[in-house]
Amino acid sequence: MTLPLPVLTLLFNEYCSKRFLPIFVGYSAETLIKKDRENQNDPTMTEFYNNLVDVYKDPALVPIQYSSNTNSLSSPLISSA
Repeated sequence: MTLPLPVLTLLFNEYCSKRFLPIFVGYSAETLIKKDRENQNDPTMTEFYNNLVDVYKDPALVPIQYSSNTNSLSSPLISSA
């Protein structure tokens, strides 16, 4: 366990450096803070946030709709015709 952990740590460090470092090199924190403040004052952002709620609906959270036919519990699965 002691050998794989440092190797995995170094690999994870490389991945994070390649994945996230260009974002912080390309845009300074001051620029991102300024953009966030501009977005807070933008009147269209409230509409954007309202639409964002309905964009993705997790299938696990959608209510299940059961059929209202209660007779199906006593009806045969195969018709006798």
